[in-house]
Amino acid sequence: MTLKLTLRHTLALLAICSLLLLAACTEEAEPTPTAQPTATAVPSATPQPTPTAEPTATPQPTATTRPAPTATPQPTATPEPGIVEELRQNAAEFQYTIGKHGGALTFATISEPLTLNLAISTDAGSSAVLGYLFDGLTETSWLTDQVEPSLAESWERSEDGLTWTFHLRRDVRWHDGQPFTAHDVDFTFNRIIYNPDIPASSRPSFQFRFYNEEAGVWEESPMTVTVLDDYTVQCVLPAPFAPFLRSMGTAIYPKHILEPSVDDGAFTSTWDIDTDPTEVIGT
Repeated sequence: MTLKLTLRHTLALLAICSLLLLAACTEEAEPTPTAQPTATAVPSATPQPTPTAEPTATPQPTATTRPAPTATPQPTATPEPGIVEELRQNAAEFQYTIGKHGGALTFATISEPLTLNLAISTDAGSSAVLGYLFDGLTETSWLTDQVEPSLAESWERSEDGLTWTFHLRRDVRWHDGQPFTAHDVDFTFNRIIYNPDIPASSRPSFQFRFYNEEAGVWEESPMTVTVLDDYTVQCVLPAPFAPFLRSMGTAIYPKHILEPSVDDGAFTSTWDIDTDPTEVIGT
């Protein structure tokens, strides 16, 4: 059978083919779902290295304290009983004797004296020489270290330790033959030691420091020295002073020799190093 295609049939066939092609294109054009981009992993923080613990110091072994070796005590030499007894007997029998007028004393010193005026001397050389020429009311025994009478033969004190009364020897004379009296003691303290115009080296020993409870302050004051009679002198202290008797070993000076130089202001030039030693009058 012969197939005869008319124009109408051809157009219909073309239309069908077009529809088929269009349907096929539509199926291909339908987009496939786009895959969502996966979240990019944020890089995690790089873990910091754990700080390494400082190594603890290995304790050093403690040094063992060893006691220092003690020196083996050497046996002390024990004096023979006979020597000890002899020394004790010599000390018990020791007595001072009155010297004789005249003669010479020779001894060594570490330096030359700078002045012959003991009241203003401040060097050991001067004091070493002049100390043999003058005496105090008391002295400290080189043998027993006890206070003993010297120019004063006795003394007494008040119960409060402030008032001291000295009774002087009546047999003492200065080198020129004049008698020693309480007026020499008064002159020594009130005209020389406590004289503001004289740089007396012993003044600090007789400035007594005490606490004034009423005023609440520390004060300094001299003592008062008063002549009671030719051979009795009284000292009144502003405060008790334990070594007072020892300090009364300070030298006493002759009023009849030195008073004129104190009155005219020439005391500091009296008995200088150029003075004839025979003119230095002591007890």
